Amino acid sequence: AGRAIEPALRRATESKNREAQLRAKSILDDFRYGVFADTPEDVAAIIRRYRREEPKTREVLWGQILSHASIETLIAITNNEPTAAQRQQVLERLEREGQVEEAVTLAEKWRGEYGSPEDLAKLDEFIRKQVPYFLAKRQFEKSESLLEQSATDSPGIRNWAAFLFLRGELDEKIDELNAQLVEATGPAQRSEIQTKLIHMLRVKGDEAGALAMARQLDAP
Repeated sequence: AGRAIEPALRRATESKNREAQLRAKSILDDFRYGVFADTPEDVAAIIRRYRREEPKTREVLWGQILSHASIETLIAITNNEPTAAQRQQVLERLEREGQVEEAVTLAEKWRGEYGSPEDLAKLDEFIRKQVPYFLAKRQFEKSESLLEQSATDSPGIRNWAAFLFLRGELDEKIDELNAQLVEATGPAQRSEIQTKLIHMLRVKGDEAGALAMARQLDAP
């Protein structure tokens, strides 16, 4: 029956029948790690062993799982165990297999869920790297959205500013950021906006404006 049976399995874990409880919990554990009725038995066996082993052995087993399991299974494992390195590997596999849109959707989801600044920077880098795919498909709104999301460092801001310049939208964004700067509260927020403005003014060719903004840059 697949995942459709999950609600019934959850009810079965409350059964007075001990064997029914254990069987239901076992299947639910499989579901959490992406083992379903159509998962090849050899892959299922590796995943079940992976759940039991120590970290060093799990690293070896993860390599086998990454190569042979379905994307659905990999996502289930990484959702259950949010390890930054593993998530990055799943995204890279999707990219290699040409599933760029699925990879970006997943990266955006993960970006909103967790992560150290270093982890988020890697996700931003991955997202930024996919922009040419969307540009080639003339999906300009999506391209701009991805560039804006990943404008968290100097290269990212410059890429975003260059895109806006080529689209004739840079002046509008500069006006919008200036308005946000007026409303900003706290040095960190002001510094973030000012940094974006500095790069955008430079891309526009307004070196004097960029220098003036740099001189008033707030320290976070």
